[in-house]
Amino acid sequence: MSIWDSIADALGGIKDAIQSFPEIMKDPNAVSIGHVKVPKVSFTNTLSKGVVIKVGRTMYDHYGVYISDSCVVHYHDAKRGLPGGKNRIEKTTLKEFMEGATELKVVTFPTSIHAPRKHETYQVPSFMPQPWRRPVVSPNADLYMNFSAEEVAKRALGEVGKGGYHLLFKNCEHFAVWCATGVSESVQVQRIIDILKAGGGVYR
Repeated sequence: MSIWDSIADALGGIKDAIQSFPEIMKDPNAVSIGHVKVPKVSFTNTLSKGVVIKVGRTMYDHYGVYISDSCVVHYHDAKRGLPGGKNRIEKTTLKEFMEGATELKVVTFPTSIHAPRKHETYQVPSFMPQPWRRPVVSPNADLYMNFSAEEVAKRALGEVGKGGYHLLFKNCEHFAVWCATGVSESVQVQRIIDILKAGGGVYR
């Protein structure tokens, strides 16, 4: 095979990968290697039952409690109702929770008000953990309970079917953090409050 044949073959592989990219993103259970679509390692190999996970949406982070690939407990509105409308705590698949996102973050909670939350970022398709550098400091960290993973999962599943969603006071982050720590809080909401108190300046 000449060098030109090798280059042509490589370009063909790149073309196939680009063409298949949208389909791959729709299916988090498969990745493309060259011309072949192969199964990807299950999320279960890296995520543990009872961990709090979050995924970025357009203007906010969406939180849930991971049980398995087929079960994430979180506020969900299958019909896309307005905030505060039809949102209920439901069980969905991890794929549905992701909604086509290319990464998720696993959240762990500190025991000191001086320590930030920790995040590990898992990216598609490799889902290899990478550090997340933005600190999230909670003023309630000294109130966090040390629930086991089984207890977190039980608390989350015990809330399935309940409503009462409120964007500022009972959103998806409030729910997931409460499951893991016993404290209902949202640092995203707190950031907005801090910005408003500062007269609209940039939150640091």
